[in-house]
Amino acid sequence: MLLGLSALIIITSLVWLALPTRICRVMDDCLGRAERLYHGAQISGLLSPSSDPEIAESLHHLQRTVSEIQERQLYNSLRPWCEIWDMLRGHSLGIFRCVRDIKVLKNQIEIRREIRLRELMEGVFTNGEDATRVRFKHLDMRHTRLPMCDC
Repeated sequence: MLLGLSALIIITSLVWLALPTRICRVMDDCLGRAERLYHGAQISGLLSPSSDPEIAESLHHLQRTVSEIQERQLYNSLRPWCEIWDMLRGHSLGIFRCVRDIKVLKNQIEIRREIRLRELMEGVFTNGEDATRVRFKHLDMRHTRLPMCDC
């Protein structure tokens, strides 16, 4: 009896973790963080759509994908059994893939931002300016407490 009860608890927990609605909330949060990071880097001048078009295109594609997934979830939220049916058909795996792609994009944005900051620092060293002042200027732009800040 105790073994059956613990198995039921484990299965219930796994089903709850794999529900598309819960994963969509995680996906939406990850996309919001990536967007704030991208816009923060644009504001500070470390990234621009013209210099990094593949990042802008990837972000736009992921925004559209997330919108389509959320639309499907809203339709399915009207009928509770559809959510479980979607989970059993593997819809959760597609959402997990989208979350993974968003995290990869976020890492690419951070890498490009750091590369651009390093290029700015190298330019400062050749001009003889104080490098710490330039780095802190760009870091301060990241911590301005704007709504798009990823602090």
